[in-house]
Amino acid sequence: MLRFFLFFFLFPSLAFSQMTLFPQVGLERFELHQLYSRPDGDSIRIDQFKWYMSTVLGEIYLVDASDPTTYALPFLSKEIQLGLDSTANTAGRFDGAYDPLLGMYWAWNTGYIHLKLVGCLVQKGRQLPFEYHIGGYKAPFETFVPITIPEGTKNITLQLERLFTALPITTRPNIMLPGVAAQQIFHAFSTAFE
Repeated sequence: MLRFFLFFFLFPSLAFSQMTLFPQVGLERFELHQLYSRPDGDSIRIDQFKWYMSTVLGEIYLVDASDPTTYALPFLSKEIQLGLDSTANTAGRFDGAYDPLLGMYWAWNTGYIHLKLVGCLVQKGRQLPFEYHIGGYKAPFETFVPITIPEGTKNITLQLERLFTALPITTRPNIMLPGVAAQQIFHAFSTAFE
């Protein structure tokens, strides 16, 4: 209970949001630059973690783990999606959450990065860096997933170990374009939402 009071004291804007994300790994609150154990005995560290969320009403929002105040979703609608649909990708806007300076824009033909994940796998004392820029709005490689939020939900837990164990770091440490592997990572991310 004390944790929640401290959390809202440190991040007061979260107390007034419609819904709040609580990313965690196991029972620990997720933080950038921390080592987390994986079931295979390796450890993972995430240094950059951003993703887009949107609603059917056209609201677009960028969540950035380097700024926990972005865990407070300003959405009124409970119909939430991970990623951006084709309309948002091709709207030609470059302001607000669409600003290319936020580091989430690829190019006109590939659109926006829907999920950016950069870090390092620590395996038997070796550090294996990885970088995933996941996106895609054209069939068959869309990375756009609706999420069901039950009515009355205020807190949304993200069980990030589901994403971390699905990352193909040893075989594909870099994915920078839409495709099957990008889509699989994005769908693994969508299963983290409870």
